[in-house]
Amino acid sequence: MPKLSSIRELEQLRHRIRDRVSRPGPQITVCAGTACQASGANDIQRLIKRHLIEYDLVDQVALRITGCHGFCEMGPFVVTEPQGAFYPKISKHDIPTVINAALTGEYAEDLLYRTPTTGEVCRRLEEIPFFAKQQRTLLGRNQRLDPIRLFGYIAEGGYEALAKVLAEYIQEPVFCHATVLHEAHKETGAIAGHLLLRCAE
Repeated sequence: MPKLSSIRELEQLRHRIRDRVSRPGPQITVCAGTACQASGANDIQRLIKRHLIEYDLVDQVALRITGCHGFCEMGPFVVTEPQGAFYPKISKHDIPTVINAALTGEYAEDLLYRTPTTGEVCRRLEEIPFFAKQQRTLLGRNQRLDPIRLFGYIAEGGYEALAKVLAEYIQEPVFCHATVLHEAHKETGAIAGHLLLRCAE
């Protein structure tokens, strides 16, 4: 993580990250909330990584590991973008099919969520009754944030509140050292992101 010496440099970094992550291309998001991990999400994410490496797809398909999306009873599940497809209770045998569907921009019809009462197929996450009527205030960005990727947090507006305080409410130049530390799962390691901001004089 580069050392930032001003609010302007933070905003420039945010724009660079957004430009990079906004490039078109398939992405697979694995929910790694507590319930999904108990259902086998860690194995799923490892197998997806292995498949992407084995078939030289790392530069073609992005993989994101996130916190809880809700709908824990459907874990382990993945969401693919840009389709917005929701694949519940996937197994290791489903991984090649999901990746291929993401690559081709299609849907793995047999793996999509079906409503328990009618059996209707929901192609996109927002079509699922559990999500359809929700207004997700606190967890609205959860699906887009990998908790051990500081750049993802910055791209989604991380430190905007701190920058506003420094720019608008503090009259004297000050140094603020903000440290983000996430103790990740023992198999994924841990990161510490350090951000240094100076209020413009």
